Amino acid sequence: METSEKGAQVQPEGASGGTVSRKCGYSQCDNVVVYERTGRKGRPRVYCEADGRPRRWPEKSGRTCKQLALAERTRLTDAGLEQVTPLLDNFAAADDPVADLMEQLVDALKRRNAVGEQALTAATEEVRSARDEAADARRAAQESATARERAERAAAADRQVAEQAAEDKRTAERMARDAEAQRERQVNDAWRQTVEHQAARARAEEAAAGARSSAAHARQELEAERAKSGRLAAELAELRAENKTLTAEARDLAAAGAAHRVQAEASERRVAELEARIEGLYSELAAVKSEAATARAEAAAADRRAADARDALAEQTERARQEVAAARAEAAAQRAHSSAEPLQQPD
Repeated sequence: METSEKGAQVQPEGASGGTVSRKCGYSQCDNVVVYERTGRKGRPRVYCEADGRPRRWPEKSGRTCKQLALAERTRLTDAGLEQVTPLLDNFAAADDPVADLMEQLVDALKRRNAVGEQALTAATEEVRSARDEAADARRAAQESATARERAERAAAADRQVAEQAAEDKRTAERMARDAEAQRERQVNDAWRQTVEHQAARARAEEAAAGARSSAAHARQELEAERAKSGRLAAELAELRAENKTLTAEARDLAAAGAAHRVQAEASERRVAELEARIEGLYSELAAVKSEAATARAEAAAADRRAADARDALAEQTERARQEVAAARAEAAAQRAHSSAEPLQQPD
């Protein structure tokens, strides 16, 4: 009977008695496996159990003695020592005079096993690193897919923005065309009003000519021109309001975007032309007022000439009356003298 380093009694497998003890089948484990030989069926246990459960090694990833022994045999097989494995098992279970030599062999194999474990650890680390790299690759692929989906959503949003911008551009162009048509109509109305104002000026000139011939007619025409001047002033006020409206529309079109700046500049030029026409109308109105003032002056002159003519006619009438009276007095004297001459003749 032998005693192990842990104080357990170790009995060779061939010892007498019903209880048999042997070392754990894992070379690194010093525990003793004890089992009953008599009345036992099946193969005896090879690996130790503590409290009825297989021993686990926390420092070796929590694996059991059986798992570690299997890994050990696998490494020995990979190292070309598969024929030594059963011999080691037999020597571990038997009490042989060459145990010391076998222990030395076991130590050598343990050192080789340590090297193998280091290689296994390195391989495990490589596998873990490869797994980590694969996980990183999967995460990168997932992130790439997410970025691609995000880019596709951004592209869809950009397409939607581009379509909305195109629709806004079409709307702005349609509004610009409507505004251009409105301005054309306003310009045509302004031209028509200008023609009417020119016609009114011609009529005012005719009225002024009629006023020169007759003071009373000139006064009537002057009143008519005053009424026309009032209408012209009202039309000018309307033109000013339209000008303000056109200016506001031009500002709105300028704010609508850089694409309509050329149209806005054209509108401003048209507004400037309209203002120039308005200034021309003001000049024409001033000329009409000047001509009306001239007509009033001429009417006043005509009144003065009529008064002078009346005064001259009165003077002529008075002289004629006096001459008639003198002629009558002279005729009466002649008649008296003629009637007195027969009375002075002798018998």
